[in-house]
Amino acid sequence: MADSELESALAKEGLAAEVIKVATEGGWTASAFKHVVETQAEVEGAIPEIFPGQILSRLQIAQIKAAWAGMQTSSSSSALPAPVNADPTLETWVESFAPKIASTKLSEMKRQFLANYPSEVLNPSTLPSLRLISLAAHQEARSEYKWIAWKHRMTEEKASELLIARPHKQPKLEMLGLSSLLLDDPPTIEVTDANMGISGIQRILAVHDVALAMVGSAHLARLKAYSCKFVQLVSQRFDPTSGLRAPTILEAQQADCRIWQSIHSLVSEKAWSLNDALHEFTEIRGELSTLLQARPKALFIPRGPDLKGKGKQVGQWKGLGKGQGRGKEKGGKPKGAPGRHITFVKEIQVGSEKKGLCVQWQIGRCTRGGSCPFVHACAYPKQAGANRVAGYDIQPAARPAEPVNVLPKSVSLLETNAGPVSSPAVQCPQGNVPSQPVLGDVTCNMPGRSRNEVTPGQERYFSGSGGIGILELWGAPRESFGPFISYGETWNALCVSRNILTSPHKDTANLPGSSNLTVGIGSYSDGGLWVEDQAGTVPQFIPKLGVTLPGKIVTTHHAPFKFPVHLWHCTQPWLGDRWVLTAFTLPGSS
Repeated sequence: MADSELESALAKEGLAAEVIKVATEGGWTASAFKHVVETQAEVEGAIPEIFPGQILSRLQIAQIKAAWAGMQTSSSSSALPAPVNADPTLETWVESFAPKIASTKLSEMKRQFLANYPSEVLNPSTLPSLRLISLAAHQEARSEYKWIAWKHRMTEEKASELLIARPHKQPKLEMLGLSSLLLDDPPTIEVTDANMGISGIQRILAVHDVALAMVGSAHLARLKAYSCKFVQLVSQRFDPTSGLRAPTILEAQQADCRIWQSIHSLVSEKAWSLNDALHEFTEIRGELSTLLQARPKALFIPRGPDLKGKGKQVGQWKGLGKGQGRGKEKGGKPKGAPGRHITFVKEIQVGSEKKGLCVQWQIGRCTRGGSCPFVHACAYPKQAGANRVAGYDIQPAARPAEPVNVLPKSVSLLETNAGPVSSPAVQCPQGNVPSQPVLGDVTCNMPGRSRNEVTPGQERYFSGSGGIGILELWGAPRESFGPFISYGETWNALCVSRNILTSPHKDTANLPGSSNLTVGIGSYSDGGLWVEDQAGTVPQFIPKLGVTLPGKIVTTHHAPFKFPVHLWHCTQPWLGDRWVLTAFTLPGSS
């Protein structure tokens, strides 16, 4: 630009000719004046150098600034506007997939990869998909080694299968915006615990290693070292008794994401190379082992039958009640097996009339006691439709194979604690087992003692008149029941259970203020009774309350123990065959 342009620009703003002459004689041109400073605030500082020896007023300084600003505006307006998003590396708020690389570039990558790693084989089953290679190349160009989601890590063969299986859908333009039509929807694989195992993780990591090695991000050996350690930690096995398990597929995916986030931080913020970062997390740091460490197994608690018949049952109890269970459980009981289809008894024949069974009593919630108009009896049928009242069969049932009679064991225990019984056969005062014993107000037909059989996982309830009426019912002399009467109180019911593991509970159906007397017999070890005790040192979580209460563990094996019914209590695990006799008091019974 000639000097006349500078003169005209300054004269246009009204600057005096003699002042303009000083600048032009000093060698300043329009181009030099325009680039003397970067911002307008710096113009005033450069004026003494442009106009040496001149004392300028504020008006003249303002005229010079205006001339400089006018030259900046004219130069910017004459420049051509740059196209929007001309640079594909510009950051935008639109999330899109990486740009597709050209076929010639892909061929060059394959040739270079095979030259660097001659032992590797590239075919459709091992070659990364074009989208995966494009994404890896895009990250390599920007030096941003972010975590690539597992759903995008697939081979060219898998990508072709997904494209063939994808249905062709016509877009509904009235429901979609412009962005929905323009954004890409790349094919993805499903990553879940149900459809993927260790071999699936190996394929995902292997194709990712090849993709990064093809674009030159890291050496293939370093990538494979990370993948091998990852698979080794995920595939570890534990003894079933340890209560531990390996990470799931989704937990492993989350661990891989966390590691690559740390790797990206080292590369982008600490200027590490990708090879060094991979070596750091594979060989030096223990973060990978921590993220893939063993997890505790979920505790399996078997569910009992829901006599109310609400909801769907699972496991061995499926089919009980009137729930919404659908279909036949795979691997369950065969057709016709006991307990598959059970019809509970609703009413029973008592003497010459029929009486209904109390539903609340079945679940231990009946508080009406003797005023209850319904019969307190078990509604669970034993065999061929026969049911039990107060622990005895109403109708004679066939003797099961190899029955177990708990009575001799209980008598043997009582003999040990209170002296010998007059007769090992436990005769009644009349000399024979009664054929029509009276339990409360219910008359039962009990031809022989063999009806009092308890199989593993069962419990029977007995009731009678008086504190030890059920024991006297069997004909044993009163003095033989020392453990049950030495505490100075009486009970009207007895529970005989075999191998029953109870959760923390209170006996709310018992008479308020009464106590339970329990004793364990049989050949077993451990299996104590945890009882709530504010001074105890053994904590126990109470699921119904959602809190942990202090307590103590009492050994009841051949050692009767008495405790109030309002205390929380539960059974501890045992090993062997565990029988328990528990005397308690029901409300409303004489």
